[in-house]
Amino acid sequence: MKTVLAVVPQRGRQDRVRVFLDEGPSLSLTRLTAAEWAITEGRTLSDGDLREIIALDTRRSALDTALTFLSYRPRSAAEVRGRLRRARFSQAVVQETLERLREQGLVDDASFAEFWVENREAYHPRSRRLLRQELRGKGVDQEVAGEAVAEVDEEAGAYRLARKRGALLNKLEYPEFRRRLGGFLQRHGYPYAVCARTVARVWEELHGEAPEEDELTGLGENVIEPIE
Repeated sequence: MKTVLAVVPQRGRQDRVRVFLDEGPSLSLTRLTAAEWAITEGRTLSDGDLREIIALDTRRSALDTALTFLSYRPRSAAEVRGRLRRARFSQAVVQETLERLREQGLVDDASFAEFWVENREAYHPRSRRLLRQELRGKGVDQEVAGEAVAEVDEEAGAYRLARKRGALLNKLEYPEFRRRLGGFLQRHGYPYAVCARTVARVWEELHGEAPEEDELTGLGENVIEPIE
């Protein structure tokens, strides 16, 4: 049996306390765990009690870490797993935490993928290919990623990007306008045909006339291609 000598607030952590015992190292516990086990000065604890207390507190800390991580924006399961592993929780605790989050609907890769695509479409449009790449980079399954990007309107996304950037290039001659705006769209993953149509459309809106037919060719010349 071990006896609690003191319970003091943990420096820099208002949610935790430091428990000093008459034998062995001190413990860092959440205030909630300490309250549940009525850990106060003079309390005696068996080795079995301590193992149970530590296991409970570790699971609780892992869940708190995950919930804090999720509070900023939705995350994929792989992102949450990576955050917990960086915090040095064991694989068993990580898996248990993920299962609990899934049961509560707080981690769901399909929902995350929808959020990611909708957010990109609203603020930073890009092609289906690049969106799929981003989702795969977040650990989302290939099939789930494919379903999430299937309905993305590349023509509309490219136009939203080009309309803003085109206004800044308005004073350029068409060949340079085409090269720079086309390159900008290609860096966002849009295919050649979409870029060509979008560049011509924005030019016509800015200048009141369509570019000459022979000026429509050669969009891919001197253009930075998207990263594969």
